[in-house]
This record gives sequence, structure tokens and C-alpha cells, in this order.
Amino acid sequence: MKRAASVTSTLAHDEPSAPYECAAKLAAVNDEEIWAEGAQRMRAHMLRLSDALVSPTDVARYLTLEIGGRIREEFIAIWLDNKNRVITFETLSKGTINSTAIHSREVVRSALQHNAAAVVFAHNHPSGDSTPSANDFAITERLRASLELIDVRLLDHFVIGGAAPPVSIGLLSWASQLTPAAVPKARRRSRQGKSA
Repeated sequence: MKRAASVTSTLAHDEPSAPYECAAKLAAVNDEEIWAEGAQRMRAHMLRLSDALVSPTDVARYLTLEIGGRIREEFIAIWLDNKNRVITFETLSKGTINSTAIHSREVVRSALQHNAAAVVFAHNHPSGDSTPSANDFAITERLRASLELIDVRLLDHFVIGGAAPPVSIGLLSWASQLTPAAVPKARRRSRQGKSA
């Protein structure tokens, strides 16, 4: 049986009178091809709707399609210009089923190579659990500090778990600063500032 170039082309050439042939052709398309097709469509949709990335929800959906179904952990960057327009999508590292190595020096080199002003990072957890580890938070902070030295903004870092909802490390980091213990301290400081 001849292998189809894509899911779309497989379905486009079938007539309603041949449902069994269509099913047989689709069975030959593997999950990775389906994920790749979805990612390609989402990327085209994102770039067609707007010159800039403005919705974290759309970015998370795209990233889920792009790396959610991969069987090895991968770390990717979406490099952006100063108006958050996409310069390129780049895989920075491919690892094993439960880890990938990412080095600040390589990330900074890539940012300079693409003349980027901002970046959104993402990596997948092939296990399907999108809960960030302590190491995920540490790497995010290390990369943020490294990129800050060359004036590149880290907008977010998503952890993608396949079918599990994506998790934004940036949002979790921001929320952790608003713990119940931190809020009264912030209020006390603002009251002290008003009386001074």
C-alpha cells in the first residue's frame, strides 16, 4: 500500500464510495504524522491571524500539537522580535524519555544568531504529566538570568504533557510570589510608604 504524504492528502483524494479504502489508508498514518500535521496547521493559523503572538492560550495549543506527542523529551524555543513577532521555532535539545540537557551558552548563542528580543520556551514530558519539576523551575530561572544579560526577555516556559493541559512556569512563578504570607508584607510596605 502506498503511504500518504499527509492526513489531509489521504482524505482529499478519497471518494465517499470508498470508506474502507480510506480507513485502510488512515491506519497507515502513524500518530507522529497526525501530531505533525496538527502542529503545521496551528503554526499557519497563528501566523495568519496576527503578526505577533498575543495569546498564551494559542501558544500553548500550538506547543501541545508541536511536541505533545513526542516520545523523547525535547526543549524548544520560539524566538521573537521586539514586537513579539515570530522569528523562528527551534528545537534546542533532544533528550531521553525523561530528561533533556539544555545549556545557557547554547541558548544565548541561538538568541544572538536569530537577533531575538524575546523568547517562549517549552519542553515536553513524554510521561504525559505536565507538572513542572523543581529542576524545570531552576532551569527556567538560569536561562532567564542568562538571557537578561543580553537584553532578551523570557516571556514564558511551558511544560507540555500530551493530553494533559499545558502548564505555564511563568504563571506559576508569578503566582508563587503572591502566597498568603507575602500579601500582608506587601500591604504593610505600601502602608508604610504612604505614611512616610
